[in-house]
Amino acid sequence: MSETVRKFVGITANDRVVSVNTSKSHAATHLEAKEGLWECAAEAIRQVRVTEDDIAVQVDMGRPVGGMDLVETTPEESRIYGRRRNREAFSPFVVRDVQPVTNFIVLVLRILPVERLLTEEPEPRLLDDNLLSLPQHDLYSTYPGIITPGTPGGDPKYITNESIPFWMSHALVLGTQEIDEIYKGEGPPPAYRV
Repeated sequence: MSETVRKFVGITANDRVVSVNTSKSHAATHLEAKEGLWECAAEAIRQVRVTEDDIAVQVDMGRPVGGMDLVETTPEESRIYGRRRNREAFSPFVVRDVQPVTNFIVLVLRILPVERLLTEEPEPRLLDDNLLSLPQHDLYSTYPGIITPGTPGGDPKYITNESIPFWMSHALVLGTQEIDEIYKGEGPPPAYRV
């Protein structure tokens, strides 16, 4: 018998089922690293109304939900660029002793075809006919913090004119996320160059 890969997270305020791939998603890396994030994401999902197939929402939980990995940087700060687990692009990192505490959680939801759900070893609850009859969404990513522009070098669908300026003045706190590969070139990776 195989291990469950796709797990139920919750149902939105307008009856859309949200599940997560616990193996290969951006969400999986955050859910593993941040204590209490799973429960917080499930609570936030119950509050949102999904009006599009793909949506990113920032939910004010009304209380501190954890430290943000994202910080504003100065031009003088030394940064490294690392490829995080389950990502293609390099993200900037800086050394900081403190993470800013936030009341916000971000949910990035993408439409999930039932055919794909069925191929990802879903937990039995997701196979209930009542749930399968509702629109399905993948919890693509979730984290404490704010919505950001796409990371340069990442999915072109999410890259905007603000991506490079934003990520050249912000970075993730080193040590908060697992890094699979460090960029060894001179200066920032090519995707960050204007």
